[in-house]
Amino acid sequence: MEQLKILLLEDSSTDAELIKRFLLKEKMNCEFRLAMDRPGFLQALDEFSPSVILSDNSMPQFNASEALKLTRLKDQHIPFIMVTGTMSEEFAASIIKQGADDYILKDRMNRLPAAIETALKQRKAEKEITDYKYALDQAYFVSLTDESGFIQYANDNFCKISGFSREELIGQDHKIMNSGYHSRDFIQNLWDTISNGKIWEGEFCNRSKDGNLYWVDTTIVPFVNDAGKPYQYLSMRTDITGRKKIEVELQKSNERFKYATEASSDIIWELNFETGEYRVYDGKHSSFGLNTVLGWQPGIDGKNIVDEDRERAEKGFMEAKTNADGHLWKDEYRVHTSGNSIMYINNNAIFLKNEKGKTIKAIGAITDITEKKKLETDLFEQHRKEQLKITATALDAQEKERNAIGQELHDNVNQILLGTKLLLAVVRNNPGENLHLLESCIQNLQNAIDENRKIAHILVVPDFENITLIDQMVSLTESMLKVSGLNVNIDSLGMQEKLLPVRIKLPVYRIAQEQCSNIIKYSEARTVNIFMETSDDYFKMIIADDGIGMETNKKTTGIGLKNIQGRLSILNGKASILTAPGKGFTLVITIPLNGRQ
Repeated sequence: MEQLKILLLEDSSTDAELIKRFLLKEKMNCEFRLAMDRPGFLQALDEFSPSVILSDNSMPQFNASEALKLTRLKDQHIPFIMVTGTMSEEFAASIIKQGADDYILKDRMNRLPAAIETALKQRKAEKEITDYKYALDQAYFVSLTDESGFIQYANDNFCKISGFSREELIGQDHKIMNSGYHSRDFIQNLWDTISNGKIWEGEFCNRSKDGNLYWVDTTIVPFVNDAGKPYQYLSMRTDITGRKKIEVELQKSNERFKYATEASSDIIWELNFETGEYRVYDGKHSSFGLNTVLGWQPGIDGKNIVDEDRERAEKGFMEAKTNADGHLWKDEYRVHTSGNSIMYINNNAIFLKNEKGKTIKAIGAITDITEKKKLETDLFEQHRKEQLKITATALDAQEKERNAIGQELHDNVNQILLGTKLLLAVVRNNPGENLHLLESCIQNLQNAIDENRKIAHILVVPDFENITLIDQMVSLTESMLKVSGLNVNIDSLGMQEKLLPVRIKLPVYRIAQEQCSNIIKYSEARTVNIFMETSDDYFKMIIADDGIGMETNKKTTGIGLKNIQGRLSILNGKASILTAPGKGFTLVITIPLNGRQ
């Protein structure tokens, strides 16, 4: 049995414990939550989501009636059972009338498990009925009439399509929407059917309040009494005006269709399911040549469809044909031509139905999409190769980063540790005279620790969930540039960080990190200016220093710049460089947003 979540509203913790023990003793699978006042009850309703509420009658500044009202505002289907020491018959009747499911006296607890089970079943059944009604109201135009056909209920959908308000409809019969389209015999057949307790199904033309005609697919269900006589009729309708208009237009356009198909570049076909007649119009000449022999029927001709596509195409066609509400079918599949080649085709069909909803005809058009498919394949292959290049570039950048970190460890940390080792050897051989060297050893170890921290800071992924990119950039420049004696200015007034996903923030941060490293190593700069802005289309960052610059033909040979270009290639971004000897170095990057190039 699924675990019950029982909310106890009780100001006596002793009584609450007795109720819990009793239910557990009865082997009920329960989880309990105790509320002793109004705030605790409201909190438990939101957080605990109880299956059942067991409430005492009266608590300090709170009572069961108020708790019941709050419960019904929250959920109409949570069982609410009074469990109290004493209760008058008048109050018991009142609380049941207000919506409580039952009441139990504390000296008669043996009835509580059965009361809980009954209340759960009752509320579940009520919810199912409510759900059914909701689903019916959402899907259909619903009306309910008495045995004489006078409307007693109409849902919102019915009012909307008819144009009448609910007040205008109640008490009227359906003649208020009579279009005059149907014959007396048609109407009499309808009444003969439903008055004998049988369901009537058919299509009906009505007139709305503003005078417009509309068609509905209608089902009328009689509700009969014990004597088998109808006392109410439930009508469910769906709008088929669009479909009827299509059918009328198709009937009017048969002649126009003939002329149009003769000039079409597609193959136009028609299949009559009642007679088996199959026609192919002359459109194939302009598509495949005057003397082309297709060797297959343009409709569903299973023996000419490529094996891998046959089952799907045939199944889709038959499902669309037999679907009462469906009128269209389309599919792409391959066929064998008479020359033993493979042709890709796009086949579209519309199904025409009679008054009973039976499919009587299909009209279709076929387009040769072989060249289109070939182009798609070529484009896919080109895209795949480009993705491989991007991946290779990213992997190459990662390897170069690892190599740079390895060199940093070897050139800095290892040299510091090696020097410390030599000093410690000197101290070990002659402690008395060289004890003062220990201070240098300690300083060297601290330098090694600082270097490791610097490397770790480079490797760790910044926390963009809790710290903004702008704040991360400030922290980065302080830890790399300012400690090296450089002045840093960051302009981010034109940047809306909410436009940047994390997948872009991290590469931007790494690019800035790489360029800061380049500036420290090579620029001899005094000032660094960083500018960031966003628009709906792109993100832009400029990092400019006033250092020594470099020759233009040497600007793309560094490992750091190649790493930057590798990261940008993954994001379809671009980098440009402005530099000259003695003119500083400016890096400009742009990254498209929202998938734009």
